[in-house]
Parts: sequence; structure tokens; C-alpha cells
Amino acid sequence: MNFKSLSKIIDNSALDLFQLLKLLVYFLLLINFVLYVRLDWEIASYTMRNGGSLLDWTRAFATTIDESAWIILIILFELETYVLSDDFFSGLRAKLLHGVRYICYGFLVHSLYAFGIYVYELSVATAIADISDLCQLAGEGISFATNLVYTDLDPANCAILSNASQFFYTDPPEFIIVTDEPGLVIELQLAWVDFLEVVVWLLILLTIEVGIRLQDRSITRGMLIKALTWAILAATSAL
Repeated sequence: MNFKSLSKIIDNSALDLFQLLKLLVYFLLLINFVLYVRLDWEIASYTMRNGGSLLDWTRAFATTIDESAWIILIILFELETYVLSDDFFSGLRAKLLHGVRYICYGFLVHSLYAFGIYVYELSVATAIADISDLCQLAGEGISFATNLVYTDLDPANCAILSNASQFFYTDPPEFIIVTDEPGLVIELQLAWVDFLEVVVWLLILLTIEVGIRLQDRSITRGMLIKALTWAILAATSAL
């Protein structure tokens, strides 16, 4: 066996290993997606039990929508870079794929809106007047939330769930979800993490799109390309 044949075998093996790693990552992403859908569904069973508008429902499932958009974008990227040839992406098919991509971008912007609204609502939450004991709210169709765990309040569990003296509604104007001060701090921290994560990923997406547009114009070097590369590296390191 000569050196060229050995080199080809090694290259093919490395490529096969890379594809296996990609499949493993995609499988883990799928599991992660299913877990997010389950969590959104469980939380919505409490927060949306009185119904709401279409926008309220999309906000309740903001994480599911966000994850769905990213999975679709990953699939499109895989199709464009590995599965299908460049000749496939022309005419109507190219427009269709671009349309799907822009819809996904819209979903991601919606996630930014949904998480931003939730951060604002938690930031301006005020203590419930004349309530100093969680048991005062028991039996009124209210649920207690802390660290993404929701429990229906009743006289049997109210004293166990919290011994705080200040409580806050986290879902105006429905007022069916309540938490105490430590729970509000945790909820606000999680909301900020979700919001900032969406911001960072949108910035990464923007820089990638700009980079692709520049490459389409045969601009592959220079300060702007270096700046975009450093911007992507800085954003990903912040996640």
C-alpha cells in the first residue's frame, strides 16, 4: 500500500468519524428538544389553564419555538453544506429554503420578545398586599412556583412550600401563579439567562449571515472578515 492510498484511507476514516460525531450531537440536541417541549408543556398546564390569546400561548411555548427554529436551521445548513449539491439550490427551491430560513429568524425574534417581556414582568413584580402567609392563598386556584417547579396550593401543602412573609404574582394579569422572594430571584435570574442567550445567538447568526454575504461577493479576507470571526468567537465564548 503506497502513501497516497494510506492517506486516502485516513482521510475517509476522519470524515466518517466527523459524521458520527455530528450524528451524536444531533441526537443529543433532539433529546434536549424533547425535554424542553415537556417542560414547556408542564409549565403551561399551570400558567395557561385559564386560556389566553394566541400570543400568550406562543409566549408560554417560547423555548419550544426557539429550539424548533434552531433545529430547522441546522437541518437546512446540513442540507446545503453536505447532503445536497449546489445545483439543487436554484430557482424556486432556493427561494423556498430562504423563505423557511426567514420564518425561523422570525421565530427567534419572537423568543427575544417573549423572554424580554417576562424579564420585565418579573422586574416590576410587587409584593401581594395583605398576604403574609402562603396558606392565605390556599384553595383559591393558585399555584406556587419556585425554580421551574409548580405546585397547586392547598391547605395540606401551603405551610411546607414556603415560610416566607412576602409573596409575588409572576403572571399578571392572570394572577394564578405566586412565588416568594427567593423564588422570584431565581425566576428572574433564569429569565435573564434565557433572554441573554437568545441575544447572543441572534448576534452570532447575524455575523454568520454577513460573512456569507461577503463571501458571495468574493470577499474572503481583510479587516471586516477578521472582525466578524472575532465577533463570533467572542459571542460563543460568552455562552
